[in-house]
Amino acid sequence: MPRALSIAAEENSSQAASYSDLIRDHVDQGQILSARRLLEIAFEQGLASPDLDLWQRTLAPPKVVSVEASPAPADRSREFRWLEKESQALRGQWVALDGDRLLAAAESLKAVLAQLNRMVPRPRALVHRID
Repeated sequence: MPRALSIAAEENSSQAASYSDLIRDHVDQGQILSARRLLEIAFEQGLASPDLDLWQRTLAPPKVVSVEASPAPADRSREFRWLEKESQALRGQWVALDGDRLLAAAESLKAVLAQLNRMVPRPRALVHRID
């Protein structure tokens, strides 16, 4: 690398480190908006460094992400009544119930889940092992 380029790279690195230190001071004092402005100035001056890149990600405005609320827990009273009345005939098996309907029954959980996965749309079944 020619000496002039080496000196310029060192100067860029030194300036980037200075800006990074200033940004850290502002963040430590809770001055987030001014830290963002310092970062903006550093990039306008063509400075680049891994520290400035990290500050850019850290100080980026927050992103609002909508999340669907979890559905209310299902009322499983019909399934529990079914289990009280009908479970004797299926001892030792896994069952999948939707309300008072038996959707699947098998000796292994894997087999019951496979049966449920083939159903379209897939029901929100109660899966239970009857002992």
